[in-house]
Amino acid sequence: MILRQLKLKNYKQYTELNLEFKTGLVGIIGRNGAGKSTIFDAILYCLFGKDEDKKETIRSTYAVGDKENIALELSFEIGDALFLVRREFKGKAMTAKANLYKNDQHIATDSDVNIEIVRLLKLDKDAFKRSVFSGQKEIGELSGATGEERKKMVRKILGLDKLEKIHQAIKDDVNGLKREIKGQRENLLSEERKIQIATEISAHSAQIDTIQTQRTVLEKRLNQSQSEETATKAVFEIEEQKRKEKNALDIELTKYVELSKNLQEQILGVEKTLNELEKLEEICKQRLPQIEQLLQQKTQLDEARETALKFEAQKKYTALILQQEEQIKTNEAVQHELKLALSEKSALDEAILALTAIANEKEQVLDGIAAEIRMVDKKISEIEGQIQDRKRKIEQLQVLGKDADCPTCFQPLKERYETTILHFNDEIHQFQQENLLKWTSARDMEVKKHLEVSEEIATNSSLLQEKKNAQIRLQEMEKTLLMKQAECQQIKQRKQEHEVAMEKLGVVEFDELAYQQLERSVKDAEPIIRQHQIEQNNVEQGIPKLKSELALLQQRIEKGKVLIGEKMAALETLNFSEAGYQVLKEKIEALNQDIRALSTQVNDLSMQIKDEENKINYLHTQLEIDIRTQSQIAGKEEEITLLEKLSNYFGEFKTNILERITPTISYEASKLFSQITKGRYDKITVDEKYEFQVEDAGHIYPLSRFSGGEIDLANLCLRIALTKAIGELSGSVPLNFLAFDEVFGSQDEERRQGIMYALELLQEQFKQIYIISHIDSINDFFPHMLKVSLEEKGSVVHWVDG
Repeated sequence: MILRQLKLKNYKQYTELNLEFKTGLVGIIGRNGAGKSTIFDAILYCLFGKDEDKKETIRSTYAVGDKENIALELSFEIGDALFLVRREFKGKAMTAKANLYKNDQHIATDSDVNIEIVRLLKLDKDAFKRSVFSGQKEIGELSGATGEERKKMVRKILGLDKLEKIHQAIKDDVNGLKREIKGQRENLLSEERKIQIATEISAHSAQIDTIQTQRTVLEKRLNQSQSEETATKAVFEIEEQKRKEKNALDIELTKYVELSKNLQEQILGVEKTLNELEKLEEICKQRLPQIEQLLQQKTQLDEARETALKFEAQKKYTALILQQEEQIKTNEAVQHELKLALSEKSALDEAILALTAIANEKEQVLDGIAAEIRMVDKKISEIEGQIQDRKRKIEQLQVLGKDADCPTCFQPLKERYETTILHFNDEIHQFQQENLLKWTSARDMEVKKHLEVSEEIATNSSLLQEKKNAQIRLQEMEKTLLMKQAECQQIKQRKQEHEVAMEKLGVVEFDELAYQQLERSVKDAEPIIRQHQIEQNNVEQGIPKLKSELALLQQRIEKGKVLIGEKMAALETLNFSEAGYQVLKEKIEALNQDIRALSTQVNDLSMQIKDEENKINYLHTQLEIDIRTQSQIAGKEEEITLLEKLSNYFGEFKTNILERITPTISYEASKLFSQITKGRYDKITVDEKYEFQVEDAGHIYPLSRFSGGEIDLANLCLRIALTKAIGELSGSVPLNFLAFDEVFGSQDEERRQGIMYALELLQEQFKQIYIISHIDSINDFFPHMLKVSLEEKGSVVHWVDG
């Protein structure tokens, strides 16, 4: 499997990414949080989906909004075939979509994509991750862990921890079933209890027969009382109906008598009101000439009011025109002052351009000085690193003594012990006196220049800001001038409109004193006119209405007399006796009491029978539960036998896998370790307890005997061997891609170089090796470097020559 290209849109730190993968040894560099590890996350997500985080967290915080689409696309080769997997999340709801292509032909959609990827690689997500990725501290922890801890780590890397969990689950199931059987046996019935239950069932059955005989006698008496009640109710219902009819007739008769009295009272009221309206009608006729004279004065007032409105309008227009002439004069004076102030704008713009050019030149000079300081700091760091490296070597030699091997050539020191220490001290003195002093002095000079140029930039910036503030004030004046010009034009337009309106009004002759006298006269007459109109309207509408109402009331009285006679005749025909009705009612109530008493006795006996039946059912249930429990115990005992066989098979299966995989790990690790150490060491062995040992000159030694650099290399070889073992277990396609995340952090310079040499040799087996690193000193070892930076709009990457 070879990775070819990764494209991202709005994924985590990336708003946009188009990365072409290179082959060989690649270093991924950048600050913490820049987005280096996110590249590996995106590869896993493209292949297998189902991010460990909530899917809402994968949208980039740099995306424009919460509706921006998210897209990931990865292309890779397997053999001669080119595959492309694309995953998308659309809209605010993040609707997921996935597609897989082979040689540009679509082969799978959505959930089928994950199934097809696993089929192609013959690895699921966990196995792929364990095979390809090695995280921080993981490699060093292999040899540093204790025996049992190391065994768990290796099993987890190989994916065998899942087998352990399954095997333990089988054992837990067996123990659980045994506990259940023990509890069920304690609840089984004894033989004495079974005999006692049979006796109790017979006694309850005999009691049911006795109660049933008593209930039959009572039910016969109850039926007789119910039949007599039914016959009596039939006669009672007829009398009940007669009684209802009598009550209804009494109510209607009373209603008609009361209605007749009310109608007589209404007639008297109507006649009184009609007499009053006829008197008012005569008064209205006598008042009519006075009302006509008052209405004529009101018409004259309406005509005079129109002239008064024209006169007021003429006065208003005259005042407005004078006011507008004053506004125009004031506005034009303000315009003149603004134009004088704006005459300085051209000179101010030129001054701002000149100061801006000076600021840009100073910033470029400052950037150059800063770059020089960074270069000098890097040189000082390298020299300090070399000094620290020599000091560590001296400390290492002093701890080991004269019989130790040289940390550079691996040969015994003996008589060269003192000379070697003196040589390292001379190198430290040379680095401090010559190189470190020279570069420290150069840095101080550059820092002084940086301070001087910074002060010049600050002075220029202050002057430039003053000019820009003045420029903003002039821009506001320009806006004010335009606004005043528009305002003046509007005032002139309104003045012209008022002058035209004055001409249309013409000359208006108006006697204001006469108008006021006429207005007072009409105002005094208004109540008289309104009163006359109300009374005239009441007369015209009220008299005909009252006469019609009076005739209708006379007709209703005559009709009521007829209805009263009819209801009295109907009461005589009904022939209803209240005394006979009460006798029948009392008899029915006595029969109801007897029926309720008998029903209560029958129900009580039925409840006793039900209670005895429930007791019998409970005893039968105890026997049935006992039979079912015995059957369940037998089934669980059979299940325990099967699970114990399965547990034995599982143990043999794990042993078989370990016996098969351990030689593979030893072989692959030994081959790589011998190649890296150029044949110095023969092989690495891994026993059944996953203890790591190294064969040196025919002798087997524990890994802890060797130097830190040799341990690091052995750990790396073991981790690569485990990767190949995972592939052998799964039968996966050849994985030509490896990824390491921060494997150099705790090593010194020499051990880092040893690991880099090992990784260079691995290129024969893995075509793509990508390593995340913060260590600048090893960057020169990478043929290719991918730099990751976090910028204003998210993370970006670009290739740097190694």
